[in-house]
Amino acid sequence: MFKYLVFLLYWVYGILAVSTDFISKNKRGEIFELTDNEVPVFRITLPKDDYKNIIEYSQVFELEEPTSYLGQLLADMLNIAERKLGLIILTDFNKYKDIDVRKELPELNIDENGHARINASQILQGYIIDELFYRDFDFENKDIYEYFMSRNPYFNLYKVEQIIPMLRTGLEGNLHMIKRSSNEPRDYKTKNATLIVELAGKKHEFEKVNVSLGGQYSRHLSKPNFNIKIHGEKDLYGRRNFKLRSDYTEPTFLRSKLTSDIYDRLGTVSISANYANLYINDRFMGLFVLTDTLKLSWAELVYGDVNSKNLYQCTGGANLTYRSINSCQCEYKMPYNRTEWAVLLKTLDNAKSARDLENVIDFDQFIYSMAVEYLLGSWDNYRNSNNFYMYKPLNSTKWLYIGYDFDHNFGTNLDYVFASHIYLDLPEAYERVNKNYPEYSIDKWFSSIADKPLIKYLILKDRTRFYEALRTIIEKVFNPGTLFLRIDELKEFIRPYVEIEYTPDENGKLPGRINESGNDPYTFAEWEANSEFTTVKTAQYNAYGIKYWILSRYRYICKTFDFNCDPIYLDENYSYSINKEVEFKGYFPNRNNNKVSTTTTTSTSFTTIVGTPTSTINPESEEKMYQCMAELAGYTCCPPEIDTVYFQDEYGDWGVNPENNNWCGITKYVDEYSNSNKVCWSESVGYPCCTGCEVVEVEDDKKWGVESNEWCGIPTSC
Repeated sequence: MFKYLVFLLYWVYGILAVSTDFISKNKRGEIFELTDNEVPVFRITLPKDDYKNIIEYSQVFELEEPTSYLGQLLADMLNIAERKLGLIILTDFNKYKDIDVRKELPELNIDENGHARINASQILQGYIIDELFYRDFDFENKDIYEYFMSRNPYFNLYKVEQIIPMLRTGLEGNLHMIKRSSNEPRDYKTKNATLIVELAGKKHEFEKVNVSLGGQYSRHLSKPNFNIKIHGEKDLYGRRNFKLRSDYTEPTFLRSKLTSDIYDRLGTVSISANYANLYINDRFMGLFVLTDTLKLSWAELVYGDVNSKNLYQCTGGANLTYRSINSCQCEYKMPYNRTEWAVLLKTLDNAKSARDLENVIDFDQFIYSMAVEYLLGSWDNYRNSNNFYMYKPLNSTKWLYIGYDFDHNFGTNLDYVFASHIYLDLPEAYERVNKNYPEYSIDKWFSSIADKPLIKYLILKDRTRFYEALRTIIEKVFNPGTLFLRIDELKEFIRPYVEIEYTPDENGKLPGRINESGNDPYTFAEWEANSEFTTVKTAQYNAYGIKYWILSRYRYICKTFDFNCDPIYLDENYSYSINKEVEFKGYFPNRNNNKVSTTTTTSTSFTTIVGTPTSTINPESEEKMYQCMAELAGYTCCPPEIDTVYFQDEYGDWGVNPENNNWCGITKYVDEYSNSNKVCWSESVGYPCCTGCEVVEVEDDKKWGVESNEWCGIPTSC
């Protein structure tokens, strides 16, 4: 029945076509022009063992939720610190020949036998594991591990482990994104495949084909990506290398296609994209995004550059500096002289102005690419030192920047970049983040890479060309009038194939979900809604509705740069609908994610550094005489000799009592904070004092409440 449904839908919708002239003819490879109006079928055949292996190697554990508990992380780091301190104590530093440890680390107090004399128990008491201490910490731009290990008043473990190599293990990496286990993604490639492509009423057969599992992040999703390489003299309408991407990072199958179309419409060098259906050994795998991949065959077919030695793929950590020279790998795999690549990187390192770069970088290609990435929120390309190529065409002195892998565009998973970790026990940290991502300025967007020469000199120092690129892109393509129509057209073209994506076969299985351990995050309703204006949950974070992102970004750019834009879409009364049933509800369903709390309840203001509070405020005890402000929050006062301040808030200065490793108050209690006062601050302006502490509004640092339907002033003791 399922196979009949697939056949029927192909037959019924086979006559559908994308009819616009969104992209001019002869701007892309022939395969991508032919597939504008037809979804081809790729049929891969593998030997039995290879088929079994590709299924087996596809089994990769799912991605974790982005939320975690800071308290658990702090406890984990405390355990790491304990283990490292133990290792320091057991180490014979006399055996260190390359480092003069006594000179570099006098705080270790190394004795004549080479052993460190440190008080591990005291040091461990100095670590602050109260999550509320970190509520003002900048998780986006600072390293919590470094901060935790270096802020101890008794010992800077972070400094020590930077000098002693054996200590550089533990929690330094990103602990929050992927479960750590032995089930890491494993590469798999076979050279034993054959391929038949059904397109335009013809069958194209290839006997020598490589097939491999593709992607990194996407390997944790239920439907993996595949890479195809055709060997021999034959090619498929001018291409020999393809990616078949499930694009399950996002729900719509549209982001990669739409981004490629934008580049193609602008005439900027880029990969192209369309769609294909895939079968492997007659097993239907569903709909995929079919894209170019920039290999040597591409350089030869597009530029006539045979066996180019100047095509580099740049992935994680590719900062385009000489120090990161190995982060970009040349597609020419035979031994060769990398002089031209080294010259480029050294030129970038030594640049003092844009003039120093004009002979080695194609300015228009780079500036237009950065403008597109800025408009689309493309964070996983140049901004992330990832997913781009550098190519110097034959007989040219200038290198081209060419991005690829566009599934994180149009507002997808931006919380990963700007909110970083989302702690369920510290919602204030997330609420403090500016999450109005469509209105991020140029400076905010490029802030993390502002020191890179290409950004510094071509974008930020002199913005004339960048502004002009923005204006051109807004006029030609990045505007709702153009893109909304393109989205509608593409949606209707792929709709029948997406419906099949969510139609189980006779065994209850959905197409292509061969990774039974991975995330299968979406529904057909989410495809429908996220293609429009509704933000939905992704495998980890969330994705803006594509049209919502375009509309919001367009409005911000038009108003900020005073461009001549369409008043229809600038009108704040422009209406659109949101699907509330599938809309992303936030990480804290019982809180307002977008509003920073201005109130503090005494029962949850603080917890002790180890364990939970031993006491909280009892309303019946409010008339007692306090010695320090901390007693208002249920804590004890510090001994007189404690004067080191670790934290400050409305209760004054806080220290740590070394006897029990608990928070204690330093600031003395002042009578004006007592609720027993007959007069409170609001009475002087004609309003009574509230009997409770529920804040309704804050004005000029004064907190107001409402009782008996009248405004009242919140006591300063609240």
